[in-house]
Amino acid sequence: MNRTPLIPTIIATGLGSGFAPKAPGTAGAILATIMWFAASYLLEPTTLVCTTLATIVIATIIGTWATNKLMPYWGEDPSKVVIDEMIGVWIPLLVSPAISVEYALLSLFLFRFFDILKPLGIRALDKKTRSFLGDGRRHFGWNLQSFYCSYYTMDNIKRSVSQFIKAQVSASGASVVDFLVTIFLTEVIQLWYVYSTFIGACSGGICNCVTNYKWVFKVKDKKKKDIAWRYTLVWGTSIALNTMGTAFIKESFDINYLYSKIITAICVAVCWNYQMQRKFVF
Repeated sequence: MNRTPLIPTIIATGLGSGFAPKAPGTAGAILATIMWFAASYLLEPTTLVCTTLATIVIATIIGTWATNKLMPYWGEDPSKVVIDEMIGVWIPLLVSPAISVEYALLSLFLFRFFDILKPLGIRALDKKTRSFLGDGRRHFGWNLQSFYCSYYTMDNIKRSVSQFIKAQVSASGASVVDFLVTIFLTEVIQLWYVYSTFIGACSGGICNCVTNYKWVFKVKDKKKKDIAWRYTLVWGTSIALNTMGTAFIKESFDINYLYSKIITAICVAVCWNYQMQRKFVF
């Protein structure tokens, strides 16, 4: 096999981290986190944000160039190319406080979590974009148009976007109820935050179910009894995930319970609630 060009190899493999024998993507993400954390000690907060943003832009440009150079040797989407994982970690670190181990680790965890699971149709989109983007040298606008024309019709786009927006509005309303109940029970009644989180999630769940049934999915051909037990199963799991996730993040990273609840709620809403309600419940 021909030797790969040195400079593109160094860039695309994240200074060699992509050659890790196991989980090279995670190795690249960890290296990116360490690099940012080291920079946070040396730079002022404003300078750190500007430097991180500039690094993301430059790494995207030279990373694309380096990957194109290596494709004739390694094929499409080789596991050794981890520059994209590094960029993916730097993006949430843009809003992370400097010299914060907790937020740096949380950014790393959340990025790898979404990168591996690829919820909300991201996995299907990822497969399509591999052929849609080609070797990176085609005109981006033309490929974008071709992709949407081949993968969706305009009616499907409108319906999907409309339903997703309605679902998010419904979920947001339920979250308001959830958070108000949680805050009231924790701050006013002085109930332990874990119990408050559980009761708040139950209250939000009832509101979400009614709104989804009547407005979001406009169910007509399913029995209420079937919807009730399916929703109870999905939302019961959601309550458990929210309660355990909030407790885990708060106790592990010593973050205020509300921040812990927000982080957990986003993850559960994206990866569990919407997907299961759309495909299983309604």
